[in-house]
Amino acid sequence: MIYKIYINRCFITFLLGITLIVSFAYSQKIEENEKLRENSVKVFIKCSVCDMDFMRDEIQFVNYVRMQEDADVYILSTAQSTASNGYEYTFYFIGQNHFNGINDTLKLSTNVSESSDNKRVKITNLIKLGLIRYVEKSKISDYLNISLDLPKEKQEIKDVWKQWYFQISSDVYANGEKMYKSTSLWSSISANKITPDWKYEFSVSNSYSGYWYKIDDTTEITSATTRYSFYNLIVKSISEHWSIGENIDAYTSNYSNIKLSASFLPAIEYNIYPFSESNRRQFRFLYGVGVLQNYYIDTTLYMKTKEFLFLQSFKAGYKQIETWGSLSIVSYYSNYLNNFKLNNLSLNLLFTLTVANGLSINLNGGASLVHDQINLPKTGASDDEILTRQRQLESQYTYWVSGGLSFSFGSIYNNIVNPRFDL
Repeated sequence: MIYKIYINRCFITFLLGITLIVSFAYSQKIEENEKLRENSVKVFIKCSVCDMDFMRDEIQFVNYVRMQEDADVYILSTAQSTASNGYEYTFYFIGQNHFNGINDTLKLSTNVSESSDNKRVKITNLIKLGLIRYVEKSKISDYLNISLDLPKEKQEIKDVWKQWYFQISSDVYANGEKMYKSTSLWSSISANKITPDWKYEFSVSNSYSGYWYKIDDTTEITSATTRYSFYNLIVKSISEHWSIGENIDAYTSNYSNIKLSASFLPAIEYNIYPFSESNRRQFRFLYGVGVLQNYYIDTTLYMKTKEFLFLQSFKAGYKQIETWGSLSIVSYYSNYLNNFKLNNLSLNLLFTLTVANGLSINLNGGASLVHDQINLPKTGASDDEILTRQRQLESQYTYWVSGGLSFSFGSIYNNIVNPRFDL
């Protein structure tokens, strides 16, 4: 009996010893991995289209930090639409700290038919590729394994559509309750062709918005607004800075008292920066002069049922995207040449600024001085039309504004993915 107890104690002691050895070795391994991870490249990614949870799972050889000032590599992304309604993404890899001055730029194009999963895989692989030049200078590079997955024999691309892209779209929205109902319908057909030298855009669209209000058992209010429109734009690239083009616009709108409005506006554009840099910075000036023919539903304030006018417009815009944030300013001025007092001046601002240490500020707004409402009916609008916004009203100005700030602090690392309760 005593012998059996002795054997059992020896066996238990042996198991405890093995467990301690394995636990110690495992803890040493975890400690080594954590120490190795601490010395990895710190990365801050500013990308509105990136699936960050997916990226953290797929790229685990860097440290993701919450604030750009803590990063060794700042990755900034921009996007521009392509001819086929897809996007061209540009990723700027900006070295900081001991990588200061080591920068790179990579581009990626996607098309409208690609799945979300395919897009996130392509974006993640591109970022992984861009990080290699920084990671190879860190201690974790000894553990990297780079492989090559060659595609099958590439076939010559034949475009039977000759770069033309067509889209048919339609949207329906409805909501309601006991005393209120609304319905909105929208549809469009468009045809576009965009090449480095030419840009063609054609579209036809219509929209409907209907509302029903029940005030009491005997009073109901209904309203409906409709709009049909045609749009055409043709632009010729002259150089890296100059472009010429024309715009044709036609529409009908019972909200705006327009039975038919058609305009033709040739224009010229100059960009101070080369258009090849437009995804990062732009400073453009656009001037056009043309003609306008209006037919009105009701007689206007100026006692017109139709009129033919000459008009001019001037537009200036500045846009810049940097590591400190982004800035977009667009100003617009137009007037009728028969009467310069009939004019419109507007300014729009979009601004984000990363100050420091987790503090960021955003400010957005716009304002217009309106003196060109030649389409307003002389009869004015009824109380019901005013309350339901069924008619355009006289106003010498419009504005909108929004803004805010955010402040974050704490751990600089942002590596963990945990989707629990994220429904």
